[in-house]
Amino acid sequence: MLKKIHFIKKSLPALCLYGSCFIGSAQAENTGLWVEAKYFYETSKNWELSIAPQLRFHESFQPISEYLTSLNVSKKMAAWKPQLELRYARENDVSEGIFENFFRYRFNLSYEKEFAFLEWNLRLGYQNKKQLEANRKERKVSRIRSKFKFNTEVLDFTPALFTEYLYAHSNTKRNQLRLGVDWRRKMNVHRIGLRYMLIFYPNNNGRPAYHVLRLGYELKAKRNL
Repeated sequence: MLKKIHFIKKSLPALCLYGSCFIGSAQAENTGLWVEAKYFYETSKNWELSIAPQLRFHESFQPISEYLTSLNVSKKMAAWKPQLELRYARENDVSEGIFENFFRYRFNLSYEKEFAFLEWNLRLGYQNKKQLEANRKERKVSRIRSKFKFNTEVLDFTPALFTEYLYAHSNTKRNQLRLGVDWRRKMNVHRIGLRYMLIFYPNNNGRPAYHVLRLGYELKAKRNL
């Protein structure tokens, strides 16, 4: 039995690589790049605060599409983790040639379960995004994500596979299905990450899917308060 588990653990990196190749083989007209830096602050009471600026480039790496800044607060309670996120976004409306400003709040509830070498995370979320200008666009979205993280002894980074569905309440043509692969490497208080994601629009056949490559850096600090 132990030999079988060891064999499976050794095979996981190849499985994640195969998964990324399979997702990447899907046809998509555009490619995007997201770049993020995140700072975590964790207290002794299982509270965690973070701030994360992010730049997004859509339409095959054309000029910056979005500037984002997110503030998060969460608390770990056994296997559960509630989270509140506040985000300011400045989006480039290419059709109008202007930037629009948005504010978004999001509530998440995550559940985590660990097995021998596998960690499963289920996350439920609800968000409301409002435009700050006069015409006041509003987008309410519910989300569900399932993620499998593999703890292997073969590699010095942690691979993961995930899928997420986003349901847009006011316009179902905005619904999204996301499939992706994560690679993360932890170095003391630092962590670097690479994510590849394919985004589909299942209720809008006229809108092509697109590839997203996300680069991330995280710095985590702990304090005994």
